[in-house]
Amino acid sequence: MKDEWKLVLFLFLYLVPMFFFYAIGSMFETMPEKMLEESMAEFSPSAEILSAEIDLYQIGSWLDIFVKRVQLNMNYQVGSFFMLSIWRTTGMMLLGMVLLNQGILSAKKSKIFYAIMAVLGIGVGVLISNYGVQEMSQNRWEVVHYFKYGYQYNYFSSIFTTLGYIGLIILVYQLNLLKFLTKAFEAVGRLAFTNYLCQSVICSIIFYSYGFGLFGEFNRFELLFWMLGIWIFQMTSSYIWLKYYRMGPLEWLWRYLTYKEKPQLVLNVKSRN
Repeated sequence: MKDEWKLVLFLFLYLVPMFFFYAIGSMFETMPEKMLEESMAEFSPSAEILSAEIDLYQIGSWLDIFVKRVQLNMNYQVGSFFMLSIWRTTGMMLLGMVLLNQGILSAKKSKIFYAIMAVLGIGVGVLISNYGVQEMSQNRWEVVHYFKYGYQYNYFSSIFTTLGYIGLIILVYQLNLLKFLTKAFEAVGRLAFTNYLCQSVICSIIFYSYGFGLFGEFNRFELLFWMLGIWIFQMTSSYIWLKYYRMGPLEWLWRYLTYKEKPQLVLNVKSRN
């Protein structure tokens, strides 16, 4: 398929969830009052429900937490997958194919190109998302407004900020800046599967009862420091791991299951040097 048609298909797929969200908001407006109250209860849980959920994660058994997470993930995988993820993800993959074909993802464009891409992408994205947050705040985060209009700002702005981040990262790479950081990012990318699953393990140990039970103990600003700490740990550990091994343990397992052959894992001395 030509890149032009990929872009058309990307735009169509990306817009589909926006119509779904608008339709849900409109459906809420036409619901009988009693049914609407029941639906809104899920979006505005009582203090008792919130307290019970915090207690579950802080002091509940592993099995209780597992059952709760299964329920939540089933709802997400069924509802969100068909309403959002499959359309958005497939569309973004098509956009990625175009960016790769055009040499944008492989750093083949000029530094000026990526500088403009970074400034415009992040600038436009931040403006749109910031406006959306302000409007949501003015509407007191009302659920119907969120589905019909509020979510759309963030959804649409994310394309621009994504392209802006791509431009910024490639520009940093081209200018040979922050080499230690780009090497760390490269290592994390090569262990993407391992890091993805390990991050869930790390966070469950930190926040759930069978670990340190710190769920609900930090505000959003404080959680940023946990996020940075986990990032630094994963970048450092990934970099060190790749000094001795060709790939991550789960990447190795995935290749073994796929090709039915054991790929070489340990680097020889010559490769290390």
